Amino acid sequence: MKLLRCLVILCLFHNTLSAQKGFDPGYIINLNRDTVKGFIQITEEKNLSASVHFKKELSGELKEYFPGDVSGFGINQEMYTSFSFRNTINGNRMDTVFARQLVSGTYNLFTFEKSDMFFLLQKDTSIFLLYDESQDGAGEIDLVGNFRNYLNFISVPCESLKDRYKSVGYSENSIGEFVQKTNNCLSGSSQVYSRNKQKLEITPIIFAGGFPLSGQNAQYTANFTLRLTWPRVDKKLSVNIGVNYSSTTYKTAQSEALNPYYQYYTTEQISSIPLTIQYNVLLTRVQPYFYLGCSYGKIKIDNLGTGFWIAPDESYNSFNIVGGLGVEVRVVYGLFVRADLRFESMVKYPVIGVSYHF
Repeated sequence: MKLLRCLVILCLFHNTLSAQKGFDPGYIINLNRDTVKGFIQITEEKNLSASVHFKKELSGELKEYFPGDVSGFGINQEMYTSFSFRNTINGNRMDTVFARQLVSGTYNLFTFEKSDMFFLLQKDTSIFLLYDESQDGAGEIDLVGNFRNYLNFISVPCESLKDRYKSVGYSENSIGEFVQKTNNCLSGSSQVYSRNKQKLEITPIIFAGGFPLSGQNAQYTANFTLRLTWPRVDKKLSVNIGVNYSSTTYKTAQSEALNPYYQYYTTEQISSIPLTIQYNVLLTRVQPYFYLGCSYGKIKIDNLGTGFWIAPDESYNSFNIVGGLGVEVRVVYGLFVRADLRFESMVKYPVIGVSYHF
């Protein structure tokens, strides 16, 4: 009964954490200009430019809203506005996005991401798309940037800003600072909206697996990992740190002058603290991934004798390069089946096992 109670408490605790994970307090502004408070799913900037996932309560229904469905939304202190504008890069076709506000005043400045970072400059009902130059694969310019031309145009009445547009870089801070100074010159007031610090998401993961082969050849491994991600930057990229144990038994060939050619088995055990950078190619039910990094740990080598002379056992501490690739398949929420091929001191056998993401 005690075990059952512990399991029930653990499940309730995990469900509570799972419900909160990946959401920040926020709001949407509907087409009637009413503000509806709730929670917004954390994701990358380029995804927020296309749509926003919102629910009124943590346990409530999750809905997806596109720029034509709402007037805008806010997450923490950041405000996004729905825009419909002529995309001068794409043949003057009408385009719709959610754009994050950077500066308000005589000229309002917004930014959004698609294939690249872009800016929208707004005055009254006029909206201008600002972009940088781009190059093709051969290094030839295939798109001439226009952002400095617009910055020059809006600052013409300001003698103090004469020719300063030439030194403005293509970044939020540089363009935002110039538009702010222009607004201060034109109307004496302007407001800058600073971006919040990117929220760090920590996911504890446990994994155990193995792969027995013919004879004594086999590998078993287990690890505990803390996966650190910044969802607003890139949900697919993570920094992993933890503890890892692996035991690999393989056949070693040995030839001595006084003995005939013979073989024996070697077991290599590694207990290490790895630090890796991982990239998940997909974030669907099937998630291929690869990783690269380094580790520090203890390597213990036991040679299993068969009556002949064998190399002496070894035990030492070492820094090692760590790399690998694999795939995880989600069974239910948090529970995955994983196949992993890893290099650490030596190329390991592939292992198949079970992982759980808390």
